[in-house]
Amino acid sequence: MAEKRATDKFANIASITLQESAANTLTFAKLETGVALFEKMAWIIHRLEILYSTDIASVFNANADFTLVALCATNQITSIAGGATITNPAILYGRKFSRVDFGTAASGFVREEPFVVDFSTLPGGGLIVPPNPIYGAIQGNSEAAAALVYLRLYYTQYALAESEYWELVEARRIISG
Repeated sequence: MAEKRATDKFANIASITLQESAANTLTFAKLETGVALFEKMAWIIHRLEILYSTDIASVFNANADFTLVALCATNQITSIAGGATITNPAILYGRKFSRVDFGTAASGFVREEPFVVDFSTLPGGGLIVPPNPIYGAIQGNSEAAAALVYLRLYYTQYALAESEYWELVEARRIISG
């Protein structure tokens, strides 16, 4: 891609609330960015925070139950399980939360949240994405109840030339079909 032109000096914040429509279902939530499809803008996502809001003890039934969370460029994905988060270019980032039992039921550990993903060490200072559309996705496995997760993105906005913009859109959507 040719030279990008920054339109932001400081990071912006956006958030997505992900609530499964029912336990163990793939559910998407669109981030309303306020950027029209043909504005030819890109977002550089520098940081992603994930807060698993639902009490895990009440959602997971047994050892190895899990919830998957992803940031996606489309909602036309049929699964975010297995290797999909690695092999599908429309899945920008994926994370798995799972129950792991350590012997007796009374054992456990302290977990720090939110989970922070730092994209700032990538070339260009982050993950470049078309801002419209961006979806959050959530999918559980063997959950007792629907999970609730919050995503917070820290990003800056860049103006792209028309050819640069369409190259970015193709990279995130067409090859993911």
